[in-house]
Amino acid sequence: KFYVYNLFFLKETDPSKFKDKYGEESIYNIVKDKFKFDVYYTNSIVNEAKGVLSSQLELKKLYISQKKEKIKAIEKSIKDLEKKFKNYNETLDNLHMYQKALKENGKCKFKAKGLSNISLSKEDKYKIIVRNFKLSKEYGLYSLEYDYLLPKIKSIKNQISMKRYFLNNTKESLKNLDNLKHVVFGK
Repeated sequence: KFYVYNLFFLKETDPSKFKDKYGEESIYNIVKDKFKFDVYYTNSIVNEAKGVLSSQLELKKLYISQKKEKIKAIEKSIKDLEKKFKNYNETLDNLHMYQKALKENGKCKFKAKGLSNISLSKEDKYKIIVRNFKLSKEYGLYSLEYDYLLPKIKSIKNQISMKRYFLNNTKESLKNLDNLKHVVFGK
């Protein structure tokens, strides 16, 4: 069976080499001449090896389409994380401007662009509220930066880095799917 599969594999991947080695002879005749099997057994072996190779080719197409879908999903995820990263960085910059303006004249507005969960406390202009789901936590101006924004920015950078690594690995495995590989039978 393995010998016949290798013949089909050679014929599929390198037809010129197959033609040089075996000429125009069919795989059925090659197997029958080499092993001296009867017609029934020879047909059985040839059809099974042909089936394994054809299913391998069909699965390859499926794997390629799945990898392409995975790459699109990862790229979308990276884009969303980069947008989130940009919003948190802008919020950090706005916090610095707010602190500076508060020291100079006392009248200013704090903007957390793209982040609806961060808002200025209505009672105290030195407190900022961060809401996550049903919880809300109050931060001072400096503690917001060091206890919330900077760790969040670091976490998002790490997520982007991991997603890019995963994207590169997925692209590499997609490239590796271009080459047809042998099937291993048994142990």
